[in-house]
Amino acid sequence: MPVVVVTDASSRLPADLLERWSIRVVPLHILLDGVDLREGVDEIPDDVYKRNATTAAATPAELDAAYRQALADGGGDGVVAVHISSALSGTYGVAERAAASCGGRLSEKQRADPFRFRLQPRAKARFDDGPGSGAA
Repeated sequence: MPVVVVTDASSRLPADLLERWSIRVVPLHILLDGVDLREGVDEIPDDVYKRNATTAAATPAELDAAYRQALADGGGDGVVAVHISSALSGTYGVAERAAASCGGRLSEKQRADPFRFRLQPRAKARFDDGPGSGAA
């Protein structure tokens, strides 16, 4: 089975890419007028940037569930988690704890772009040629 990619809503990947690669997206949260809105799930008002909104990381339960489902769907071959940088969000800390609860580990890669780190419980092979390719 292939390695499964899990990301968060900050990636802003187009729907066709998410579908083609079976990429899982965990929502980030926008707190607006006392309401917790999940980015990519709930309708976000167009004027959110003009209002007194705050943001929050994905929850531990959301990341744990996403990683466990990805591991199950990939046959335990591995998960590559690509999230927003720890310099910009608390998501990395939450993801680190969720990965540990699944028996994995994270290693953050600081780059010019804000998202790069991997959860590798076993392996990350067979990804480059697409889902189900079997390439190593």
